[in-house]
Amino acid sequence: MNKYFTIDNIMNIVVSGIVILIAWMVWRLIRKALRKTIEERTNRGEMDSRDKKNATNLLINGVKTILIVITALAVMQINGIKITSLVAGLGIFSAVVGLALQDFLKDVIMGVHIISDDFFKVGDVVQYNGEEGVVIAFNMRTTKIRSIADNDLITICNRNISEITQSSDSLFVPVPVPYDEPVGRVQEAMKKIVERVRGIDGVAHCRSLGLTDFQDSDLVYTISITCPPAVKLTVRRLTRQAVMEVFTSMGISIPYPQMDVHMTGPVTAQEADT
Repeated sequence: MNKYFTIDNIMNIVVSGIVILIAWMVWRLIRKALRKTIEERTNRGEMDSRDKKNATNLLINGVKTILIVITALAVMQINGIKITSLVAGLGIFSAVVGLALQDFLKDVIMGVHIISDDFFKVGDVVQYNGEEGVVIAFNMRTTKIRSIADNDLITICNRNISEITQSSDSLFVPVPVPYDEPVGRVQEAMKKIVERVRGIDGVAHCRSLGLTDFQDSDLVYTISITCPPAVKLTVRRLTRQAVMEVFTSMGISIPYPQMDVHMTGPVTAQEADT
């Protein structure tokens, strides 16, 4: 029994304890500094509560893992366990695990990139691969989006997110008008349409931009609307409905594709028959 309580072994235990205590103190200092830094950025408006939660968990867990590994290796070295062969073995093991889990690691790395570069947050309306939806969940591996168009749930592996667009609150609705419609009647109709659109739930601002384009069969007037991205589809549909109702009440026709054929020279009997 006495061979286990030699001076060297006791000293190793004492030194190991000191190393663990120092590591614990360093961990507390680093954790406090990280939380203070994140809190200061939050107070300055550079991060919101969702960013704060994600960043805090990510940084603190990462630093804690690194400190635990370093402390464990130091304690093993102090107690006579050669870590050179262990580290070499861990290197081979890590290479095997890395190959097996490379997709997982890509997801996590991209998750960190999304947080650090503020790609989006839960609750944002985004466009991904032509699909517009609300981000309802995000973790270090996947992002879940609820489609605005059909309410489908889209789950995306973070490694596949190389580009994503945050939707704005601006909506532009074109209003086609016949060429032969008097300008005064068109302006009156646009005023009525704007008044109706302003009464739609979610619309914060609405105005007519006037004549914006000349098409083959119609003139295009445009209505500018400000509303939350999540209700754009509904607001666009109700705006078109308002256009139809106002045009019908004023006797303004909805233009459709037309073609004018201009012929020069005398018309033959065969051409007249056709």
